[in-house]
Amino acid sequence: MRERSSRTFKAGLMLEEAVCDGLAFLGVRHRRTEHRGKEDVQDRLDIIVYPAGGRRPLEIQLTLQPKKYPKLFAFALTSLTSARRGIRLYVEVVGAQRHADLRAVGRRVAQAIKLIMRRFRDFGAHDLLGVRIHAVTAKIEKFDLIDFCGSRLMRLVEEWRDARRLEREAARESAMSRRPPFWRAIAQALRRPTDERAQPYWHVPNTNSRAHFVPRRFCANN
Repeated sequence: MRERSSRTFKAGLMLEEAVCDGLAFLGVRHRRTEHRGKEDVQDRLDIIVYPAGGRRPLEIQLTLQPKKYPKLFAFALTSLTSARRGIRLYVEVVGAQRHADLRAVGRRVAQAIKLIMRRFRDFGAHDLLGVRIHAVTAKIEKFDLIDFCGSRLMRLVEEWRDARRLEREAARESAMSRRPPFWRAIAQALRRPTDERAQPYWHVPNTNSRAHFVPRRFCANN
């Protein structure tokens, strides 16, 4: 099992290199993440593709192991709990034989990625999409990562969001406690509900009680 895992790992690295070569040949601007670097290990990204026109980058994890639930789940969870990111794609290359020509497979996958970059507009509500690319035909199939992972995924994401919200509130309270009393009073006033705050000056009615100007010749005492 360990030998097979090592062989698959090496084949995955060879496929990454082949796909990058194919993208370069097609003139697609891209970047391969540093092996064992932060993006590779922590963000689980292998290749980042930069579409033209200022569109958001496609951040890709590439795998030769289809429907491997732990790997797929970890990628989806990492993507949904990343504060800043582009469009995340989990790309499964399926149908590659054990002794397949990975250079040829890489070229087909690169063509499919270019097609996705140019044609796809809907990447799901969370800009997170699973894609299966057939190694021989380059056929593209989409699948929903969130549906595949099940309710446990979104439950963990909600717990992460709640923890982040509590951290932000604690940081805000800590920062307020370090301010002088005058600024704390202002901050507390601004946090009150809108209907309890003083209305801005343009909502205050005209309370000028001065008499209207009357020409002197019309005055009764003239």
